[in-house]
Amino acid sequence: MSSRKLLLQRFVRFAGVGLAATAVHAAIAWLLLAPVGPYLANAAGFLVALAITYAGNYFYTFRSTADHKETVIRFLVVSAATIAVSQWVLVGFAMMGANQRAALLLAVGVIPVLRFSALAGQVFLDQPSEQSLGQWLLNVAVWFGAAAMGLAALVAFAPNGFLDPDSALWRLPAGDRGNAVAGMRYYLADEWHWPLLLTDDLRAPEGTIVAFTDSIPIMALLAKLARPLIGSDINYLPTWYLIIYTLQGPSAVAALRSLGVRRPVSLLAGAAIAVSSPAFVIRPFHPALTAHFIILLILAASLTAGRRRPAVTFSLVGLGLTVALLIHPYLMLMSLPFVVAIMVDKWRQGAISFPTVTTGGLCVAAALLLTLFAGGYLGTYQSAEGYGMYGMNLLGPIWPEASGLAPGDEATANFRGNRTERFNWLGFGTLAVVVVALIVERRGLLGLVRRWNALLVATVVVTVVSISHVINIGPNTTLDLTDRLAAVEASSLRIGLIAAVGLMLCVGWLWWRKPRGVPTPLTLAVGWLLLVAGLIIGPTRGSEILSPVRASGRLWWAVGLITILAAVAIVDRRRTRWSPAFLALAALVQVVDVGPVRDFAATAVTGTSLINGSDLLIQMSEEADVVRVAPDFFCAPFPDGTFAVLDTIVATSVAGTPIDTAYTARRPAGIDCSISRIQPPGPGELLVLVPPARRDPGSLLTPSLSCRDDGFLMLCSEKWAGLDSGATPPFRPVIAEPLTFGLGGDAGPRLGDGWPAEPEPWGMEVSSAGANLTVPLVIEPKGQVALSLRVRHLGEEPAELVVSIPGSPAQTISVPPGPDRNVELVFGSVIGKELEVSLYAGAGQAGVVLLRVLAVD
Repeated sequence: MSSRKLLLQRFVRFAGVGLAATAVHAAIAWLLLAPVGPYLANAAGFLVALAITYAGNYFYTFRSTADHKETVIRFLVVSAATIAVSQWVLVGFAMMGANQRAALLLAVGVIPVLRFSALAGQVFLDQPSEQSLGQWLLNVAVWFGAAAMGLAALVAFAPNGFLDPDSALWRLPAGDRGNAVAGMRYYLADEWHWPLLLTDDLRAPEGTIVAFTDSIPIMALLAKLARPLIGSDINYLPTWYLIIYTLQGPSAVAALRSLGVRRPVSLLAGAAIAVSSPAFVIRPFHPALTAHFIILLILAASLTAGRRRPAVTFSLVGLGLTVALLIHPYLMLMSLPFVVAIMVDKWRQGAISFPTVTTGGLCVAAALLLTLFAGGYLGTYQSAEGYGMYGMNLLGPIWPEASGLAPGDEATANFRGNRTERFNWLGFGTLAVVVVALIVERRGLLGLVRRWNALLVATVVVTVVSISHVINIGPNTTLDLTDRLAAVEASSLRIGLIAAVGLMLCVGWLWWRKPRGVPTPLTLAVGWLLLVAGLIIGPTRGSEILSPVRASGRLWWAVGLITILAAVAIVDRRRTRWSPAFLALAALVQVVDVGPVRDFAATAVTGTSLINGSDLLIQMSEEADVVRVAPDFFCAPFPDGTFAVLDTIVATSVAGTPIDTAYTARRPAGIDCSISRIQPPGPGELLVLVPPARRDPGSLLTPSLSCRDDGFLMLCSEKWAGLDSGATPPFRPVIAEPLTFGLGGDAGPRLGDGWPAEPEPWGMEVSSAGANLTVPLVIEPKGQVALSLRVRHLGEEPAELVVSIPGSPAQTISVPPGPDRNVELVFGSVIGKELEVSLYAGAGQAGVVLLRVLAVD
């Protein structure tokens, strides 16, 4: 009987046994759900069905003759692992807020698929295993130990409420998390459209692609498919964090095993270093870009080329790249060059044939193009035009920033300006492994370069692109080559490109000779093909092609992960007793070193919308048919205007009311900021004015219009039932640009003395010595002024914040523990075009998040 027929026959038998066991499992779990809850009910059903499963599969499905002593142990371990994964799936669905019974059915449904593959490959073996039972148990422990490391890292970093989809942290989140939440809410509440990732309620009526709102498209698609079971009022982002942290360690183990690492301590040490990579630890405020595990899995699949059947290898690579694209295009973009390079090296080494590489590559490219087309990525969008804006610092990988082992100012080098986009510090643990790897492999480096020359070239090219033409060197030095490159004629660049490619071909021919089994004419043909491609898309198109890569510093993440994998593999290859011990010590150093970065990440994900605490916008948007925002996101000034538009989008997504703007990674074509969108709203419309339009609504204040001022936004609509003008707060024009005190805020140039520290993601601490601000007024007030502040309690004892301006008595704000508090203080008249504001903490620890200055009639 052929292997395929045998596999099919076994699967049919397994299905019969599995149906019986699953029926018993589901029946018992269903009966016990109400008395004991979903977790104990699931476990009880599993245990009762365990005996049925073992006997049926041993005697009927696989007709095994193996020793029961070993088989039972393997079976119990696999069963324990299966129920652990089942419980993990159940927790994930519960974290989304899905229906408990539906989540239970889905969790139970995972077990048969996992069990068949595990029983066939790990328990009821046709041939005796080459591994002893002890070795097998140790390997299982490594995989689950690596997963446990990721979960421990998640628990260590996650603030209270972060894993609860209904907590205040997820109602009106700020920044990238807020954008992901808004896109998710609009997409799941909407019907299916073409392209598949389109929702027409965000940037209504034309709609937008939720891939460009960083809403994890693959999770959005799966959640929308499961909507009949789990509902649309869910939040899958906490579950997404559970997935990416759980898979980070095992993905590193998979990649290391593809490089030949087998010792358990080395594998666990490599997993710990990957889980503690600073570039990974710092990113949780951006849910999509925290998914570094997919890069590791893509590398693992690529490195196994030649050991598996080509169809399996390229299927795994294509699946990995497609999933990466459906998480975030950057992840696919940073993985693709290394996939190509690894396949070229495998071809040169004779592991795979040239036809296999080309055929597999075309299939992978077709899968990616189909995903781009079906998802709507290929729509008409304008370029981001930002290459060089957030390039990697030249010394970033080796410059100890926010290090737990290196004292000094953490706000240096990459941590200056938009620090997280430039951040690529490897950590002292990784650097120690790299240094030792270079020492122990010093005599074999040339051989490694020859063996992996395409991978080396890809690494150099990606590093250069990551640095960009705006070169930051250390804390203070910046070399901007934009003007110099622009002055070079295209013809000169073409000549230089031809010379460079020709030199590379000559050097390659003299050093490596021709690749084994590849004829000389084909080598030259490939070289000339690359040369022609370089001439076509080269210097004159280079800036246009790279323009969408605004945060080029991110591209180096893949290089950093390759560096970790290669260094660990080289050290482990030295078959000495000290290698695993050294790697374990390096992993411990890495975990300690990344402590400040972990603290930063925990603080960064606590940020909430600037309008948090006021339900006025949500209340009014629920009564509206559509929300219009002026100006559009892409026309609003940074940062106060753009943050206000984003916060408005997040707030309206709670009600699900269509809104005519969106914050997307690509600017839609056709936006003309010179055309005013500030027109009186029609029936059923809510007009939201953000800075600078919010300062002076002008002719909009008509008798038939109700405008409501929440201190940061101006909300205008016709008077609706239940929202009569008697409840409307008085209109108070904003007479100064709102000052935000967090990272990326606009308060920095206005700060005087008395501020004790750099801005945190949430805002800034006020010291007891006093903090002074100089606020320029855009409109000179004619009467009293009001200061509207959002304040935060920083300590355990009650705090007080004392606020004063010249010519008026100081006023004290009590800052209780709990959520941020919005406070408005009215002072006397102000003369002149500047306002001096003094703040100091009278008692306890207090901080300022936002300050607005309003005119009072």
